[in-house]
Amino acid sequence: MEAVATGVNRGVAQFQSRGMLYAIEQDLNISIGLVQPHRVYIRSGVFEGKTTQRSRPNSYHLYLMNDLIILAKDGEYLDRVSLQVLFVYDGAGCEFTLVMPTSTVNERIILSASNESDKEEWVELLVSTINALMEKKPLYKNQRTKMAASYERKSSMTLSERRQQLKEDKKESKRNMKKKADERFQTMRF
Repeated sequence: MEAVATGVNRGVAQFQSRGMLYAIEQDLNISIGLVQPHRVYIRSGVFEGKTTQRSRPNSYHLYLMNDLIILAKDGEYLDRVSLQVLFVYDGAGCEFTLVMPTSTVNERIILSASNESDKEEWVELLVSTINALMEKKPLYKNQRTKMAASYERKSSMTLSERRQQLKEDKKESKRNMKKKADERFQTMRF
C-alpha cells in the first residue's frame, strides 16, 4: 500500500512540475521546450540585480530547474543557462553573484535577496542542485573545472589581453572543428 501511495505522490509531483514549466513558457511568452521528461521545476524567485557595480538595479526573476535556470528581467525573457556552466558566489549581506560564461546576455549578475536567510537558502539550493547534476553527469565535472579556470584567468586579464585570448580561442575552435570533420571523413566508407 505504501508503494502505491509513493507512486501516486511521485506522479502528482511530476504533473505539477510539468504544469509549472508550461506556465513559465506561457508567462514569458516563449517556446524553448522547457517541458521535458527529465526536467523538474524546483523554485522561482525575484531579486534586485545589476550587471556591474555601477549599473542601475533591475528586477530579475529566476526560475530554477534540475538542469537549467531561466532568467527574466522586468518580466521579459532574457536567457536560459545550463547549470553545468553556472557558477554561484556568495557575497556580503544579501548579495550573491551568478557567473554564466555561456550566457548570450550577461556573463555576470549581482543579485540581492530580500534578506540574508533568503539569500542563504538560494545559494545553498543552487549549489546543491548544481552538485546533484554533476553527480548524475560526471562528464560535466571536467568541463566545469576547465570553465572555472578559464573564467578566473580571463577575469584577471586586461582588455587587450582578453581580446587577444578571444582571437586565440576562435582559432583553436576552428582547428578543433576541422579536426573533428577530418576524423568523421576518415571513418566514412565509400
